[in-house]
Amino acid sequence: MQLFNGLIRPIKRYGFKYTIKRLYNKLFEGKIKQFSDIIEFFKDKEGIEIGGLSEVFRPFSYIPIYNHIKQLDGVNYSNNTIWEGHISSGYNYNYYKNKFGTQYILDATDLSGIDSNKYDFLISSNCLEHIANPI
Repeated sequence: MQLFNGLIRPIKRYGFKYTIKRLYNKLFEGKIKQFSDIIEFFKDKEGIEIGGLSEVFRPFSYIPIYNHIKQLDGVNYSNNTIWEGHISSGYNYNYYKNKFGTQYILDATDLSGIDSNKYDFLISSNCLEHIANPI
């Protein structure tokens, strides 16, 4: 019964597909082997992500850093995308539980509207679709 309840809660919260993927990753793949070394680079630091939220950085994935970082801002090329629907600029980038950062609507090839001295790191995964004209 406990196993059943342990699966129902995440399905209600995250959906069936995401819950199964988390379970698969936890059982068979999990974090990358160097994670303990890598996490020290991200822990309690401020960064920016191009094209997030990325599955690879979520808890129970390969490089689960969202829950360890201090602050994360996000960049998307449009305020209306197929994968996220309508989004807007501002302090509404919810990257993990009750952690929020600033959402920027910018093309990944031109981040000149963002102060580059503000961040300790930049992350991105599957970034090509976040460029307005990749050719």
